[in-house]
Amino acid sequence: MYVNQKEVSEEEHNRNAFYSSIIFQKSSGTCRYRTGIYWNDTDDQAVVEEVYAEIQRKYNEPLVVEKSPLKCFYSAEEYHQKYLVKNPEGYCHLSLSTLKSAAEYSKIIKELRGLSDDEKKTVLPRFFKTGKGEYGEGDRFLGVIVPNTRKVAKNHKDSPYIVVEMLLESEWHECRLCALLVLIEKYKSEPEDTVRFYLEHLDGINNWDLVDLSAPYILGDYLSGREERNVLYELAESPDMWRQRISVVSTLMLIRRGSFDDTLKLAQIFLGTRHDLMQKAVGWMLREVGKRNRGLLVTFLEEYRHQMPRTM
Repeated sequence: MYVNQKEVSEEEHNRNAFYSSIIFQKSSGTCRYRTGIYWNDTDDQAVVEEVYAEIQRKYNEPLVVEKSPLKCFYSAEEYHQKYLVKNPEGYCHLSLSTLKSAAEYSKIIKELRGLSDDEKKTVLPRFFKTGKGEYGEGDRFLGVIVPNTRKVAKNHKDSPYIVVEMLLESEWHECRLCALLVLIEKYKSEPEDTVRFYLEHLDGINNWDLVDLSAPYILGDYLSGREERNVLYELAESPDMWRQRISVVSTLMLIRRGSFDDTLKLAQIFLGTRHDLMQKAVGWMLREVGKRNRGLLVTFLEEYRHQMPRTM
């Protein structure tokens, strides 16, 4: 139920539901209708508190949604059971699709949390450089290994885009990775929509593994069948290093299909880059070119070797 509140606030109420969720009965001043978040166990409580805090950070005013342990539960009258199924145009502000999406999001989060490993919680933040001033500053980890995140994504590959969007907005690294793995599955049947969605949600793709595990298989694959590839150069011009890396790593799929020009052009653009993650990305793609056309790589190196940083 806690996820319902996040989706209600962001989708149905234009992010304002938390301000107006308690309605007082005029005659008595007591609460008659209100939005509440209730949990059955401590695991659910932890997720409730996390989502609540995440939403609170977006507003200056305190949230007024009630949250507490579930003490008792009373079934509504029969005519209220499955109300939106019986009354598709009913007055309830929650659509049936919203409720389904919220349940799906909740299930994914719970599955990922259930796969958490305490040791990985400690190791992963160091590995992905999340300290102050480092490239992954502020990124948080549940402690789930990639193969397990893949399993969760595969189980939820038909999740609607609103669920994927919510996952991409999460502060948890594994949630964002799961979202991207779901997108890769979606791309197989909905390439146009998936690429459009991907490019509209680049802010959530903010670490090197998130780039490398998604860009070639979504944007790169899409562009490999098209002559128009301006988006690669638009991304390359961005001041954001992760967008720059997307532009370069996306060309992996072009290389695999025998197209090397864009990789070499982008390599020239980034000859002067100072960020080691970009130097390594360019070097990686150049090696991939060399595996398929050694002569072309040698020619490039002979011309630019004096300008290339050592890690490239």
